[in-house]
Order: sequence, then C-alpha cells, then structure tokens
Amino acid sequence: MSKLILNTECQLYEMKGQAVYSSRQVAEEFGKRHDREPKHYHFSNEADMINRIVLGMSAKQFRKVHNLEKNESIRPYLTNEQIKAVEALQRADIGLLISIPDYQDRKSKLAAYFERMKLKYIA
Repeated sequence: MSKLILNTECQLYEMKGQAVYSSRQVAEEFGKRHDREPKHYHFSNEADMINRIVLGMSAKQFRKVHNLEKNESIRPYLTNEQIKAVEALQRADIGLLISIPDYQDRKSKLAAYFERMKLKYIA
C-alpha cells in the first residue's frame, strides 16, 4: 500500500513520487494569488468540467445513462483509460487554477490537453 508523505521542502503531499494536492491547499493558494476565496461550488464545477471533457457528459448524466444511484461514485464504472485521463486533467487543473482564474480559459486549455493525450495514445 502506498503512503501519503508530506514533502516539507515544498509543503506538498506525495504518493509514489506524484504530487498530491488537497482541495484545501488549492483553495488557499488560489486565495493568495487572486485575492479572493473560492466558493464552495467552484471545486464541483471543476470536477464536472473534467468529467465533461473526458466522458462527454457530467457525472449526473453518467449516473443516469448507467442507472446508478444519485450520489454513487462513478469512478468504479470508468475504464482505466478514463481514470488516467481524469487524474491527468485534475493534476493539470490544479496548476491552471492557480495561474489562470478564468473558467473558460482553463476549460479550453484542458480540452486541448486532453485532445493531445488522445493523439498520443493513438500514435
């Protein structure tokens, strides 16, 4: 089992050598850099945006299509490729949240990144 380790040098958590950020860390960094605190719905909007990019639909729509309960996690029903894509976009989005405050700009950059990822897997 992998352990979550705090890298005290840069105050980030790491697992298997990958940086792992908590929502709180992202919120604090966002607040510092943009002089405003994110609202409670911002993070669910980000997750929904990533689902729409990778799956072509929101988690709510995915649940409906696959006859899942309202609050059931969709992750167990995703393919390995979809999970990897969602995780890659989540990592990219953390940096974009800090550097690009505009939602539509982040969305277009993530969509372009996902298209490049798909081309990489095809080639």
